[in-house]
Amino acid sequence: MTVTLPVAGMTCESCQKTVRDGLLGLPGVRTVDVDLSAGSTTITYDQSMLIVQSLVETVLSPVCLRKPIGSC
Repeated sequence: MTVTLPVAGMTCESCQKTVRDGLLGLPGVRTVDVDLSAGSTTITYDQSMLIVQSLVETVLSPVCLRKPIGSC
């Protein structure tokens, strides 16, 4: 399954990498495309292993990402 989610607060490529790495660390996530200029991320994942809510929580939670978005 593929879903596109908004990501607020990204200001640079470091933020983009933080979001991508945080999502790729979740079991079941296959691909992540983070669009810095659009402020969004498109994620392909195995819905038998992961629910959309987990993706949303990861994007919104700096703790899950190990670095606050926009802290560059």
